[in-house]
Amino acid sequence: KLVTLIKQQARLHAVEEGLKVILVDGPPGIGCPVISAFSGADLALIITEATLSGLSDLERILTTIRHFKLPAVLCINKSDLNPQGSQAIRKYAKKENLIVLGEIPYDPVFLEAVISGKPVTDTQSDTPAQQAIHAIWQKTLERLWETK
Repeated sequence: KLVTLIKQQARLHAVEEGLKVILVDGPPGIGCPVISAFSGADLALIITEATLSGLSDLERILTTIRHFKLPAVLCINKSDLNPQGSQAIRKYAKKENLIVLGEIPYDPVFLEAVISGKPVTDTQSDTPAQQAIHAIWQKTLERLWETK
């Protein structure tokens, strides 16, 4: 119920401000809060890490998302920490016709951003990870407009 309430408030705010996109950051897993987070969405951006656990979670969430007939795209986070894991995820994505919009390398600026309570994109650095995030966001928006 909390996720639904927050999404309703976000929609009202978007209408008031003339905003065209609402980004809902869903929790990990496949339970009710996750389903509530992507209910009514136009596109799911799945973010996974290059680990066996990440691949397992990706398989589960993609099955759930497809059950609800929601288009999805993928981003691999910390992709450079486990090259074999990244390769396994890319291979799985190819097999599932899941588009990989990009990969974000590990970057200590993320920890700095969390400690300062700021989005990583608002820090003063211009790191490869930040550049990847901006590129992935642009590609996400392009895919979103294609689904409409």
